[in-house]
Order: sequence, then C-alpha cells, then structure tokens
Amino acid sequence: MRPIRLFALCSLMALLAACSSSSPTAVTPAPPVSTRFSIQVIYLSTPSAAFQLAMDSVVKRLTAIVTSGPAGYPISMSASDAASYTTTIRKTTANGGCGLGNATLPSGAYPGIVIFAQDTATLGSAQIIAQAGPCLVRTGGLPIVASMRFRTDYLAPLATNNQLVDVMTHEMLHTLGFNSTIFGTRPDSITPLITGAGTNATAFRGSNAKSACLTFSPTVSATCSPTIPLENIGGSGTADDHWRESIFKTELMTGTIEARGVKMPLSAMTIGSLADMGYTVTASLAEPYTLPVGSSPLMHLLAGDAPANSGTPIPEIITRAVAVFRPGQKP
Repeated sequence: MRPIRLFALCSLMALLAACSSSSPTAVTPAPPVSTRFSIQVIYLSTPSAAFQLAMDSVVKRLTAIVTSGPAGYPISMSASDAASYTTTIRKTTANGGCGLGNATLPSGAYPGIVIFAQDTATLGSAQIIAQAGPCLVRTGGLPIVASMRFRTDYLAPLATNNQLVDVMTHEMLHTLGFNSTIFGTRPDSITPLITGAGTNATAFRGSNAKSACLTFSPTVSATCSPTIPLENIGGSGTADDHWRESIFKTELMTGTIEARGVKMPLSAMTIGSLADMGYTVTASLAEPYTLPVGSSPLMHLLAGDAPANSGTPIPEIITRAVAVFRPGQKP
C-alpha cells in the first residue's frame, strides 16, 4: 500500500505545483468612456456623396476646435431614455416635438452631440435654404441632440462657389449653441450671454469672445466693449442669432453670405463664444480675420438673385430646443 500512497502524494504535489505555476487568468478592463467631444451625424435619408463629404469635413473642422464640454457634462443615454426621448423628437413641432418623424436616438455614450441631417426638396418655403438648431439640451443648457436640413437644389450652387462647407459650418455652429436661446442660458445658469435681445442694442457679453474681438486689426475697442453687437435686423432666424453684419461683414457667423471668392473666416471671436458657452476649445485654430472699416454692400447667395451691390441675409430657420434631457426622467 505504501507505493500507492506515495504515488498519490506525488501526483497531488505535482498537480499543486502545476496550478501554482500557471499564469493567472487575465481580466480585461472595460474601456473608458471617451470624454472628448464628438459630433455624430445620423442621416434621415440616404445623402448624396457630395453632401456627406461636406458634412464629414465640417465635423472634422469643428471637433478639432471643440474638444470637450463643461465639467459634469452627461455623457451617456440609457436604452430606456433613448426610447423615451425618441418619442419626443419624432412629434411634430405643433405637438411639442422636433418634427424628426423617422429619427431614432441611439443609446450609449454622448460625449458631444448627435445631429440628424438631411438634404430635402423643400423646407416649407422656396426661399429657405437651411434649417438647423438644437432639439434637446442638457440640464446645463448646451445641446445634446440637434437637426440640420438643407435644400437639395442649393447644394450644387454652393459647392460650385466653394461655399458649401462654410455654410454647413455656419449651420452646425447654430446646433452647437450659437443662437439666442442658448446665449440666454449659460452653463452656470446665472448670467445670460445675451443682453438686449429683441432690441436695437442686442449684444453678446461673453468675456472670451470679447477678448478675441479686441485683438482684431484695426483695433476698435468700441466695437467689442463692453459688449459685442449681435444682429438687430432681419427678424426671426437672423436677429439676435448672428454677429452684426454692418460691423463684422465677412465673419462666418454674421447672417449674410459673401460673394463668390470672398473668404468667410471662422474667427477667434466665434471660437471664444464657444468657450463662453462652456466648451473647451482650441483657440489657435481660429482663421485670420480683419475687422472691416466703413461700410460695404450686402452680397447675395447666388449670382443673379438680385442686382449687383445688394443682398439679403442667409435664408435660414433656426430651430429651438423642445425639451431638456434629464437621465432617468421622462421628457
């Protein structure tokens, strides 16, 4: 019996030695949720190649400028929240929704904004070329879901004029918060960024935008201090939602498009306004901009729209948010 017991003991020891010498099972940690700002575009209908290429360029441009939202920014949406808020955004505007009838919100990470995009034959009026703006905002006031729609028959002329990416950038900036509604709600919910809304004295009072404006050449401190003039003509969709055309003229976020070949810079002032809203930005990506001196005629969107040396604002509709996204709560 002794040999059997010794064999059993040796076998047991060998087994224990093998177990102790084997490598422990590796545990792969869950990947961290990215907090870098992202722009996710979801198309409501199959986009043309040119439309999608331009949108991709705009997303790349703006996600290089905006790198994150403010501290405490909600960065995820549960499946139940996504289903609940999908119901809201699909409702018609008359019923308190965003009019995005076939949109479906994805669940998961939301470190930035989801934009539902579409090129369409009509936007309710033959004169309107674009409709853009927030649909749902976060509790701090910044958008989490937005929409952008463009008139199909304007895309080719804009592309021919090398203006399509600039116009799309202009509209996407409206969805990120460059509009009077978001100006009225800072992340700290204390001091609105807009003053005198709806009056001739409407102006933006964010400190980052103002500091940038004061660096423009030629320096005209009265233009930027104590506040930066916003557009005070043009009615809904133009007034309060853009820099003042009569002063800033070629800057990208005035309400007027320039003539073919005239640059429309995304200036340090506009990037500063994003910082004032609460975004972390890369200020060095601002495009060179010179403050125009004197007056110049407004320019039309398409050649032949009107006599030379006259113009109108960009014919656009800026949508407004219909609900605040609160995780775990019904809209």
